[in-house]
Amino acid sequence: MVTNLLQSTFRLLMGMVVWIFFYHNIALSAELTIKVVDEGEPLPMAEVILANAESREVIDTNFTNQKGFYRRNLENGIFEIIITKSDYVDVHVNNIVVKEGMDVTKVIELMPRGLQSNADFLPPSSDGCD
Repeated sequence: MVTNLLQSTFRLLMGMVVWIFFYHNIALSAELTIKVVDEGEPLPMAEVILANAESREVIDTNFTNQKGFYRRNLENGIFEIIITKSDYVDVHVNNIVVKEGMDVTKVIELMPRGLQSNADFLPPSSDGCD
């Protein structure tokens, strides 16, 4: 009788420990989802560099999947990402705020390098029409 009571109590306590651990992990994290596109089409194999915005520590470096997605579970904090891909202009996104239980999704459009505006690189006009 005492053995059965001890076994039941042990199972109950273990169940509570598992539940608390599971609940704690879910409640203190959120999923960051980044979708990288080119003219609305998924862009696979774009490199995503994720860093803590305050400490500047790189947390993860990975690539988008075949559907252009990058996903990562994160604890509370402020983050930044840099997205790079050969033949595309790099994109830097600051101040991505992650709060427990609130998933964050961003769609990032990359621009091919050949389509980048050259206006910033033209020499000053010498015709006096500045």
